[in-house]
Formats: sequence, structure tokens, C-alpha cells
Amino acid sequence: MTATTEEGHVIEPEDYARQRLQEALAADARVAELGLEVRTVGGKLFLTGQVPTEERRRAVGVVAAEVMPDYEVHNQTVVTPVAPPRVEEIR
Repeated sequence: MTATTEEGHVIEPEDYARQRLQEALAADARVAELGLEVRTVGGKLFLTGQVPTEERRRAVGVVAAEVMPDYEVHNQTVVTPVAPPRVEEIR
């Protein structure tokens, strides 16, 4: 038997929900990030880690809300721009 919320969402153990979200954050082209930390405390979801752009940071919150709609999302990721690789001239 599967338990559901009043809205019809399936209730799953928090460990499974966190793993499912981490997989979604890695697989979704809007985010494509492997190194983000996902924590849940009660009905709150905390996302931490570094992303290269503000657009990616916003996408992290959007994907989290889509995957875990019953949680209050706290997107605490920070933007850390990646410097372009230096090209050295070979003489």
C-alpha cells in the first residue's frame, strides 16, 4: 500500500526523495550538476553547493520544486563563476 498526501502526491522515505532529486539535478539539462548537497529537515528542503551562473542557480530551485513539490525549497547554492581556461602560446 502506498501512502499519499491530500494533493495526491506519493509519500516516500526522505532518503529516496533526496536521491531522486540529486539524480534529477544531474540529469536535467537546465542544471546538470553533480556536486550539490540535498538535505531535508521536516518539510523543508535545503540545497547547497556551487553553480557557475545565476541562471543555473535559479534552475536548481525550479527543478527541486518540480521534483519535490511537497517541500519548502531553500536554495542556498552560490554562484561561483568558472574562469575560462588560459591558453598559453607555444613558441
